[in-house]
This record gives sequence, structure tokens and C-alpha cells, in this order.
Amino acid sequence: MRKLLITGASGFLGWNLCQLAQKQWDVYGTYFSKSVEIPGVNLVKIDLRDFKQLKRLFEDINPAGIIHTAAQSSPNFCQTYPEESHSINVTASCNIAELCAESSIPCVFTSTDLVFNGLNPPYREIDPVSPINLYGEQKVLAEQGMLARYPKTAVCRMPLMFGIAPPGATSFMGPFIKMLREGKELSLFTDEYRTPASGKTAASGLLLALEIFIWAAKNEYLAMNLVV
Repeated sequence: MRKLLITGASGFLGWNLCQLAQKQWDVYGTYFSKSVEIPGVNLVKIDLRDFKQLKRLFEDINPAGIIHTAAQSSPNFCQTYPEESHSINVTASCNIAELCAESSIPCVFTSTDLVFNGLNPPYREIDPVSPINLYGEQKVLAEQGMLARYPKTAVCRMPLMFGIAPPGATSFMGPFIKMLREGKELSLFTDEYRTPASGKTAASGLLLALEIFIWAAKNEYLAMNLVV
């Protein structure tokens, strides 16, 4: 069975991906600060910011595809600790793209809809980015850096997500549900319109993007051989 490397397996999206991908892939998931158990998934503790560890991981697994979900996704954390968040959100992402490029490994990267400022919706893939916080800025830098190193990288800008989460992680609905259960009053925003997706739907979309990448690569190879 083909090997799939999913970074950020202990996070909300990575955890959902690992479970869904098992139907068609031999799944390897990475984690670092938060341990996780996912039956049927090969879990690897690794600091993705360490290039030597990352390179050895690629060599040991030799994946047929990678979906990179690992990130520091808290906008507040990114604002408070810009260098630390940059190391995982930007530097590690670019290193992953470089390693994928070296072996032509299909690579899917999860970015965010926060690369836009929200003033001119609806947005298309070709619209200019306009982040208004450091997290969005870092994701833009990661997109640009990964595409520069590996132009075939599939960039998927993810929305808010909801659904079942692993221990230590949460969806955007988690804090709201917790407050309601505690009988507390919710204070919500009134100036945002978002289009959330379920974790399972998002995971299905990412796996589809990966399969399209693989299909396109195979057909490109066949076309080149037919021309020759």
C-alpha cells in the first residue's frame, strides 16, 4: 500500500485526515508537543523545525505523498511569538517543499483563508492576498516559499472547521460548546461572515487534491513518453 505522510497528526485537521486516509493509504503521522494515539496509524514524534530530523524522516518513510497540516495556527500566539511561529509556519514548510521537490513527491499544503482581509469577497485563487495579522502573513510567506521551491505544490486555503477533535485539540466550535455547557454567555463577532467546513469534509477535499496531483503527474509522464 502507498505510504502517506501527514504532518500535524495531533491537530484537529491532521487527526481527521489520518483516520480517513487509512482506507487507501499506509499512513504515517507526525506530532511533537502533544502526543496522540490513532489506531492503525504509524505515529512519529519529530521536531519539523530540525532539518536533519526532517530529512531523515523522508528517507526512512519514502512517502508516495505528503499532506502538510502542522502549524502554529493561533493568531494570538503568532503575534506574541513571531520568531517561534515563523520557524514552523514558514521555515519548516519551505523545507518540506524542498525535500518533496528533490524526489518529486506529491505535496499538499494547508494554508488559510486569513491570507485575505475579508473586504472584497468572494475570493478566487488568483486574487491578490491581503493578510491583516501575522498568522496570515506567515501563511502567505509559506505559500510563496513552497511554490518557489516546488511549483507543483497544491496550496489549499482552509476555512474555519468544526467536528470531533482529538484530546488536546479543538475546532472553532469547541470553546463555544464549552461555555454553553458551563452556562456562560457567549460574546460573538458581528462583523465577520465565514464559511466553515466539517473536519471530515476538509480531509476528504485534501485527499482528493492529492489524488488529482498524482493523476496529473502520471498523465504528464505518459504524455511525455507518447511524444518521444
